[in-house]
Amino acid sequence: MDNFTHGGNLREIVDKYNINESKIVDFSSNINPLGIPDSIKKLIAASIDKIYHYPDPEYRLLKEKLSISLGIDARNLLPGNGSNELIYLLVNTLAPKRVLIPVPTYCEYERAAAAIDSECVFLSFCGDDGFDFDVDKIVDLAGGVDVIFICNPNNPTGWLWQREEIEYLIKECEKKNVFLIIDEAFMDFVVEGDKATLIRSAANGNNFAVLRSFTKIFAIPGLRLGYLAGNKELVKKLSERQSTWSVNNIAQLVGSKLLENYDFIIKSKEYIFREREVFFGELENIIWLEPFKPSANFIFCKIKDHKITSGKLSNYLAKNFRILIRDCSNFRGLDNSFIRLAVKTREENKRLLNCLNKYYKTLNKGK
Repeated sequence: MDNFTHGGNLREIVDKYNINESKIVDFSSNINPLGIPDSIKKLIAASIDKIYHYPDPEYRLLKEKLSISLGIDARNLLPGNGSNELIYLLVNTLAPKRVLIPVPTYCEYERAAAAIDSECVFLSFCGDDGFDFDVDKIVDLAGGVDVIFICNPNNPTGWLWQREEIEYLIKECEKKNVFLIIDEAFMDFVVEGDKATLIRSAANGNNFAVLRSFTKIFAIPGLRLGYLAGNKELVKKLSERQSTWSVNNIAQLVGSKLLENYDFIIKSKEYIFREREVFFGELENIIWLEPFKPSANFIFCKIKDHKITSGKLSNYLAKNFRILIRDCSNFRGLDNSFIRLAVKTREENKRLLNCLNKYYKTLNKGK
């Protein structure tokens, strides 16, 4: 697999197996299983003529709504064409010579750094006893780098940093003139995420910025919308370097309205929390899998049977059952014994569980 391959590539699966896209159940992409709110679908349909006009390059309405929703001054906020664009914008603006990336984690941090020829220092937390990040080990290496990436909760492992740990890391890095990029793309799915997030602290932070995404909780990965919070000087500098009209008209309008969907957000969180626990419990009953306790809307698993690889399993499920899972073998630090499964509806989760059991029976047939 390519080191920068992602989940959710339906076109590749359609072409490879000649499958109807509507028949695919995608566990490889960590998107809210409740889908897009109906009110937003109607809004998009009613606003189609807006593509005739140029977008507001200042994102005034969206930033105003974000400011009200978060309780943060609009001058501390910067929307982007997905949080991914903002990762690259930060790296291009900060221009670090060396970056530290605790792994395994989201591959675009490495890709963004490599794009400007930054040297990547990888600190592996792939042990037999789990994938817990050790803040002291990161602090020990901080003095030799310019930027550190922190994914919280981490993708793909689901490891959740305690707020006190990150605040300690921020203070230690400030002493060493190191900047932290804190990616909270999955924070919406964390129980008591309001206590764990540093989004509001970022406005007064000298050496860190926080990234958030609309994609996961509102199920709009194809629309591309995210935002950043940081101090005013940083946001101004980033704004000056960001491409004009980076966020299109429909995305700006949808983002402004999504922030008003409090009932949908609450409903989605309650649904995910409930189904996550049920799904995790069922995965624990599969003897050849070791699921790690989740904190987001996905579950990271280790394959314990050496006859099974992540590639063979994902290929079998796609070919025979039109089910996609995330083969994690291309995450730096991981091998072909790890997979990641999104939390979906109760019916879809049961379907996957049944298919996993069928695969194991087929593999051991006649023994």
